[in-house]
Amino acid sequence: MINICFCGKIDSRDKVQRGMKMEKVIYLTNGSAALSESYQQIESLKGTGKSKNLRAHHTAMQPIRSKEDFDKFCTYFLSNQNYRDYALFIVGIELGTLRSCDLLKLKIKDVYDGKEFRDTVYGVVEQKTGKIKNVYIPDGAKEALKLYLSHRCVQSLQEPLFISRKGNQLSERQAREILSKAAKAIGVTYPVAMHTLRKTWGYHTFINHKNDNMALMDIMKSYNHSAPGITLRYIGMDEEHRKEMCMGFEIKGEDQHE
Repeated sequence: MINICFCGKIDSRDKVQRGMKMEKVIYLTNGSAALSESYQQIESLKGTGKSKNLRAHHTAMQPIRSKEDFDKFCTYFLSNQNYRDYALFIVGIELGTLRSCDLLKLKIKDVYDGKEFRDTVYGVVEQKTGKIKNVYIPDGAKEALKLYLSHRCVQSLQEPLFISRKGNQLSERQAREILSKAAKAIGVTYPVAMHTLRKTWGYHTFINHKNDNMALMDIMKSYNHSAPGITLRYIGMDEEHRKEMCMGFEIKGEDQHE
């Protein structure tokens, strides 16, 4: 039990989520060339009817591939005592089956019952699909949340899990700016946003289980994708690798729920 400053189990855990442990990643590769599109350009597509272009931008955005970059982010947040931002970074990766819009809507009660941290977030209603899902909380995410909440004055478990300095629910724009600022500070040249964290979970989960065909199917299902090729492209695998992995699978059209 942690000392949170109060001013006041899912049975079928996803084996793929349990496998996502960045500290065990040994497959390192160089990131792709820095993308020329800025976050402002990506954001400007929202609400303009150019959803296909927006999906293309999301597909182009790459995961954090190297453990070195992952460690740089962690060191940056912790050395500056930015415990909220550290927790956002870790939770955004380890609960990578959640979109940022759903992650940022979580309340403290979803991860902490007042005595101990939960093993699972139950009953998350996906904003884009309306589907209900339960999400396993790995130990790394729990530890980051413990650190964050132990430095936060909590009045109610109904409060948003991630809040701004004004005490409001952290917005997607604010979350993106936090990650973008950190990336610039540590010398990361490719765009980093909440979508990056979601892809990072899928990428490293796949790499850690690349000899397990069922793992790819589990990741595909977690993302609500309709075919393995869509998932491999989404998590940043190159064309040759996608073709190799998709042999024997029927590749369908673009999925609408990336």
